[in-house]
Amino acid sequence: MRPSSGGLIGRTMPLLPERLRYFPIAYEARRLERDRARLRKIIDLRPI
Repeated sequence: MRPSSGGLIGRTMPLLPERLRYFPIAYEARRLERDRARLRKIIDLRPI
């Protein structure tokens, strides 16, 4: 009988560097910031 892969993932997860663990969160935050900057630029450049 093979050990469960869940146990392996549970043991491996704490060993991952923090930047890999939080990469999805950081990626989303950077994307939101880019979108916000783009919107700000469009608003600044639009004719009034």
